[in-house]
Amino acid sequence: MARTAVAAPSGFENSDAEALYNEGVTMFDSGDFEGALEKVEASLAIETTAKSLYAQAQSLNKLDRCREAVPIYNDV
Repeated sequence: MARTAVAAPSGFENSDAEALYNEGVTMFDSGDFEGALEKVEASLAIETTAKSLYAQAQSLNKLDRCREAVPIYNDV
């Protein structure tokens, strides 16, 4: 049986969620993957977007937490 996923919106409606996401991306780009994950998960607690889910999966992947990342990649 095929699984149908409902896509999360790609853009932000909440400015606080967007600001946390942007902080997470900056931390990711500087190599602070744990910090990035914390910021992105804080963003996700406010609002779920495809961008933030993908950033969460990428951070988990960089932290060698691939088993947690794969289901998120599959849902994005």
